[in-house]
Amino acid sequence: MFDALEIPSLSSWWWRYLAQFFLSYPAAWLAGSAISPLLSSMGLGNHGPIHFEGYTCLLLLSAGSLAGWALGRSRPSLRPSAQWIWVLPMLALAGDIVGDLRRPIPWPSESLFATPGEGAIGPYLIGMPAFAAVGYSAGIALSSTRSLAQRLGGKDGLLLAALTTVVLGLALHAFEDARMERWSRIRSVPMNAGESLARDRRTLCVSQSGELPLSWEYVELLGERRACEGDQVLAPGDPGPPRSFVVDRVRVINGPHAGAEGWALEYGLLEPIR
Repeated sequence: MFDALEIPSLSSWWWRYLAQFFLSYPAAWLAGSAISPLLSSMGLGNHGPIHFEGYTCLLLLSAGSLAGWALGRSRPSLRPSAQWIWVLPMLALAGDIVGDLRRPIPWPSESLFATPGEGAIGPYLIGMPAFAAVGYSAGIALSSTRSLAQRLGGKDGLLLAALTTVVLGLALHAFEDARMERWSRIRSVPMNAGESLARDRRTLCVSQSGELPLSWEYVELLGERRACEGDQVLAPGDPGPPRSFVVDRVRVINGPHAGAEGWALEYGLLEPIR
């Protein structure tokens, strides 16, 4: 896919690489800041206070590939260095996603999800530049007369590009659904909230206290809710009988009690991002 590197001098190669590398970041930021609100207004990636920026990244990949292809055709001297612009941004993106997947608390990936506060800048620092850089390097490589796109021809090349975009879009959508579905089950326990974990729900309903105190910990809802009055099973969102406590079956995912399962009073379990 990549051309053989014909470098007139190492310093010339590095200067061209660095110039394109540093220019790619503000270009991605500007384009992303224009695309993201448009997609948000269409309802794509909206999850209340959390916004998935993967679709913005996908459009930046497409835009970057067009820019790379056009620049590679007009300035062939940029090809040797531009083909490697993607390496550092993608390493940062991969490291961030792997780090997020290894955390006990499954926070939405900061490189692809914008969250309130400082989390809003994560996609602009990592995700968007990475996708734009990959597209730019791919476009540069495909602008060569010896590239796969040139050998395939115009229609076949466009079909391949469209198919690749669809596959990436489906993969991003699956990633979005999986992360948000897991996150929807996470609750936090504030400090000194009086919350505790009980092995037996009936004991918790009577005394409102369990064996393991919880404070500044995160729990995962396991899908079973019951009203203390009548011990009836409740569907999600059902408040239960009036003046009755509601208890949830949960698993602690961090802190000294990580892995413990039991029952907790629902009123003390809060959504982490509201």
